[in-house]
Amino acid sequence: MNISEKVFDPQDNKHISRMVKAIEGWEEKSSMELKEPTGMFGQKTIVKSGGVTIDSDDLDIEFSIPFDDDIVPNEAEICVFNLSKNTIAQLKTNAVITVEAGYSDDTGIIFSGRISQVKTKREGCDDRTTIKAIDKEDFDNDSVQSLAYKKGVKASYILKDLIDKLKLPVAMFQVAKDITMKEATNIDGALADNIKEYSEMCGAITYINRGKVYTRPQSKAIGAHFEINEDTGLIGSPEEFEETVTNREGESSKKEKITGYKLEMLLQHQITTGASVNLKSLYASGKYVVRKGQHTCSGTDFTTEVEVI
Repeated sequence: MNISEKVFDPQDNKHISRMVKAIEGWEEKSSMELKEPTGMFGQKTIVKSGGVTIDSDDLDIEFSIPFDDDIVPNEAEICVFNLSKNTIAQLKTNAVITVEAGYSDDTGIIFSGRISQVKTKREGCDDRTTIKAIDKEDFDNDSVQSLAYKKGVKASYILKDLIDKLKLPVAMFQVAKDITMKEATNIDGALADNIKEYSEMCGAITYINRGKVYTRPQSKAIGAHFEINEDTGLIGSPEEFEETVTNREGESSKKEKITGYKLEMLLQHQITTGASVNLKSLYASGKYVVRKGQHTCSGTDFTTEVEVI
């Protein structure tokens, strides 16, 4: 995934005033809201892997970190400039890596996974080290064979059994409905595909987030609650979207329309899949749940973009 290369226009006075207003207006209203950042921007990023700690106070760091509500592993990209050869040598493939970001002393982990690739190349006067990482070992080729379940077993039981094969901590397991299998069931094929199928049978979504597995109804909010408006960091106007998806309904399937908004805001490390959002803007307001998004740091951009439904 390429890191966004938006260019900050110093002549964009409206953008500047919006950011200043958002940062100056951020107050600690509850434990679920950002503390007021210090300074004009106050961005901070810390990357850790093994015995290596890389701090944005010492080196320039950029990143692009996606999050979503499906079971396919997400790939993060972290770029660090002018690392020493000794530090680069310590960044090992398959090693655990975390990215922490935020403002001043209010930071939090926005990614936890394993390194899949490390490459360094010369760019002008700088050495750019690009670290790619995924939040679960790639199991695209993982499959299950001849998993047999007796007649009368619940779909939720099969789903939980499949999720256990991911060998990751289960942070949440909640389904909206359940069905009883009318016949003996035999499961073969890709693990990810089977988890998706049985999640849909149970009126739920299953996804990996920060190294843990979540199963929940798509409309159910979990975790932090956020007030999103111009004073708390909203950038620009919400963009409406509509999407048609096909979901499993028992033994059949049906098409369903999903509507919501795309939002951009100053980076908020607590926002991730499932977060509750109370949106207030000139053209769109209401309560929504975060479906997916991305944390980005590139140049002067330090933002969180999300889709809410």
